[in-house]
Amino acid sequence: MIGQLKYLKDDNFIPLNQIENRNEIGETYRYVLAPLMLKCLEDKFVRSKMILVIQYLLEFAKNETLSLQLWKNSAIKSGIKKEAFEEFEKHFITNKEFKQNIINEILKNYS
Repeated sequence: MIGQLKYLKDDNFIPLNQIENRNEIGETYRYVLAPLMLKCLEDKFVRSKMILVIQYLLEFAKNETLSLQLWKNSAIKSGIKKEAFEEFEKHFITNKEFKQNIINEILKNYS
């Protein structure tokens, strides 16, 4: 996991709430940064809740395009308190320093 951080070093990423079209999410975002973001979610709220969030998102995806609001709804449905998810969102999703916050969290937990 720590090894993945080197792929983030020189890239700039747009916070998820500012992404307007798919081409703004490249391979490094999709396959390195987003999984690390999910790891932060798991570390903050335990694996079982993170798995439930993903299961609920997969259910939503059958009928509608996924959004940050659906992610939030899935988190709340999985048992994560609304305020706790909003704090996570503020730190790891919408913050202009979200990439560095993710890096710091991974280093703190896995170094």
